[in-house]
Formats: sequence, C-alpha cells, structure tokens
Amino acid sequence: MITDQVFKAFANVLSQRLRAGAFTTEDGVRYAFADALLQEKFCAREDIVPEHRHPVFERKALDLLIAQCPGRAAVACEFKYDRAIPSGRNMPRPQHAGAIFKDLFRLARIPAELAGERLFIYLTDSEMASYLANPGNGLTRFYDLPVGVTMPLDQAFVQRHSATFIKATAGLALPCRVTGAFQAELAGSHSLRIWRVEQA
Repeated sequence: MITDQVFKAFANVLSQRLRAGAFTTEDGVRYAFADALLQEKFCAREDIVPEHRHPVFERKALDLLIAQCPGRAAVACEFKYDRAIPSGRNMPRPQHAGAIFKDLFRLARIPAELAGERLFIYLTDSEMASYLANPGNGLTRFYDLPVGVTMPLDQAFVQRHSATFIKATAGLALPCRVTGAFQAELAGSHSLRIWRVEQA
C-alpha cells in the first residue's frame, strides 16, 4: 500500500511546480507522482506504466499502473486536474464534478487481479474546490472525507445530483467505496485530495 510518506513527497513536488509558476497539466501531475514514488523508493522506474490498457473498457487507458513486485500488490491510479479556464469564462462545474465520478467509477471496475490498490488522485484550484466544498451541491462529504473514513457510492448517490452530473456518469455508476487517503492545501490556491477506491 502506498504510504503517507509518498503522498507528502508528491504534495511537495506539486507545490514546488505550482509555486514556480510552471505550466502544469494533468500529465504534469502524473509525472510529479511518479517522481515522488521514485524519491521514496516505493518502486523501480520500470515498474511505472503510464496509459496501461483498461481491462474493462475498450479504447480506454488507465492513467498509471505501478506493477506488482514481490511483497507488494500492483496499484492502479487515475488522475484529474481541474483548473480555471485561461479565457476567464466560467467553468461548467456540474459537468466537471460528473467527470470526477466518471473516472472514479471506471477505476472501481479495475479487477483485483490487475491491481490490489486503486487510487483516485485529484488536484484542483479554488474555483472547483469551492464548488465541491459547498454543501448545497451535495459533494462536501466526499470532497472533505477525512483520512481513514469510508463512504459508499452508488447509483442512488448519482441520482441526487443535477441532470448534467447524471449524464456525465451515465451507465458507469456501480456500488463501490471510497476512503480518504490524503489531503493537502498547496501553492497557488490549489487543493490535493487522494481517495482509495474499492468495489463494494
């Protein structure tokens, strides 16, 4: 299982990038995580497999797979980075929220034979963070889930949200559980959240 030490190293690498104003995309977040894994000697460089073929969805790829080795199960990771639109236009926040769960439900379908641990890794700036933390949008419990606390997700959870949210997750919701794994507030008004995902 990936340790808190790795997550802290990851948060530090990300903060350095954001503080420096380095152009950062979702790929940059993924590479920062790989950097932290290597810094903390969690795995070897050759164990890190980006864009691994998804075993359930055709023409879809898993963002990152850390291959199994003696004494450690494989780890499947999905990443999402929401940030303000450069033009300054309003972000379609319900659609972005639905996309979070679209990726999370896909991750939940990764079979245990491929990965013994599944991580959903989310970075956002203040615009999307404020939406997720707003109790009126029904996502606060998920977004601020304390480390070590578990909550269930299923179709009933999806149906409590907007039509845009429901459309984004259409056909993907399945009973699963998420557990808070890590939280950090980073440079540039960014927030990092990591959840462990398990099939129900």
